[in-house]
Amino acid sequence: MPRLIPRQSHPYQAPLTAPEQLAPLRARSVAIPLAVGLLCSLLAALLPTLVVPSFWPIFEAFGEHLPLLTALALNYYLLLWLWPLGFVVVFLCWPAARRRGWVPCLTGVLGLLASLVLLAVSMYGPIFSLG
Repeated sequence: MPRLIPRQSHPYQAPLTAPEQLAPLRARSVAIPLAVGLLCSLLAALLPTLVVPSFWPIFEAFGEHLPLLTALALNYYLLLWLWPLGFVVVFLCWPAARRRGWVPCLTGVLGLLASLVLLAVSMYGPIFSLG
């Protein structure tokens, strides 16, 4: 009967193939959260780019002074394209290798949620206050 584990000199020594077997699993466990975080951070920048310009005619038809949050969102929505760059910076600069995949993922997801809330409040707030 063949032996599956090679004989080792020390009985309490870990098998030699264990780190080699776990390497693809570790790479996969980091790649999935990174992909999710990057996708969320790209969506956090892309959605305002697609939505905010369509509100310009609506707010010009108001002819009134816009709230500060709405004016800032209308004028500076392209700054949200810095969020994917921030995602990359967090990934590259995070000191703990064990959490290097999950912290950027959380950064991307929270950025997407913040972008959606900011977009909804700043664009629909003046419309709902009219009426």
